[in-house]
Amino acid sequence: MTRDREQSEFSNNTSENTFSNSTEMNSYYFVNSELISTKLPKKQVVLSSVRSCYTTCLACIERNSGMLDFHVLYFMKHIARIHSSMQYVLQNCSVELEGFDDLIDFAQIDHVENVVRNNLNDAFQHINSVEGLPYDVDTLRITFLMGVSSEKQGVFCGLYIEKAPELRMRPVTVCYSQHVRHNPNLKLTSWAKEREALLQRAQEFVHPEKCEDVVLLDENGCFTEGCSSNFFVFRKDNIVETCPLKNGVLSGTMRSSLCSCLENSQFILSKNAPTNEGMLSDVSDWVCPCITSTSRIILPVTRFINLDTQEEHIFTVPNFISDLFDELKDLMKQTSVCFKI
Repeated sequence: MTRDREQSEFSNNTSENTFSNSTEMNSYYFVNSELISTKLPKKQVVLSSVRSCYTTCLACIERNSGMLDFHVLYFMKHIARIHSSMQYVLQNCSVELEGFDDLIDFAQIDHVENVVRNNLNDAFQHINSVEGLPYDVDTLRITFLMGVSSEKQGVFCGLYIEKAPELRMRPVTVCYSQHVRHNPNLKLTSWAKEREALLQRAQEFVHPEKCEDVVLLDENGCFTEGCSSNFFVFRKDNIVETCPLKNGVLSGTMRSSLCSCLENSQFILSKNAPTNEGMLSDVSDWVCPCITSTSRIILPVTRFINLDTQEEHIFTVPNFISDLFDELKDLMKQTSVCFKI
């Protein structure tokens, strides 16, 4: 098998505003290239991981003359995220790690990249040759996990690979609540555990409807980010607000791409975060709030509910959100690294 580090563009037969997967397939959890389970739910895998970090990306599949090309989207951005998060993990359990092998190597981003690449190659090879990939599954969702394991006497690399959910432009219900996220620029499994109670509380409140995410409100009344997304507000004056990175939010892949799209559009990207006070004092100024993430691209929020006061705001979906969805989808395809199996 060969690996191609260069950017690659690819074609994928997908309908407008959607990546489609129709066939069921197993979910695979690998650790250090060894298949651990095809039954474990991803939430259980992530929440049970200690002293570790994670990030989630998509891989689009292209079939060429009996070969499979796995195009991992935003691969190098996810490697950078795992590398920076892993440095925090190592620094905060250094005493416990005395005597562990090869830890110093993980200070180098090239080493982290090579470890992930080798594990991905082995996983893709196993899924294709041993399990068999259903023909009409064209997009995978991959969660990288990396951490320190006493059992492994060093660093482990985990991969949770599943069929990606259908990615389509759709209105969503989102709650918001006052909550401060510590170390927001890192993707630590400790945050996944911390946010779980907040997400469960929101889901119980909107049941039987689905709560897509919970947006965090800081002590100054500023909307920062979602538990698993970035948050944008489109206003009537064509100004778009999102919390600046300096205020402490994750620099998500879709956040960066959307900011780039907005630079060459009729919209003006504000340097200010959207505020609860601004929404309550003049809610009509908000055209539509949106959330962005790798597995959602961009989704318009039509129900925005204060989880603390139960106050609710309703929005309609403007036509330009669909155009932005398409533009971001095209950008995703241009930022991939190809694994040929």
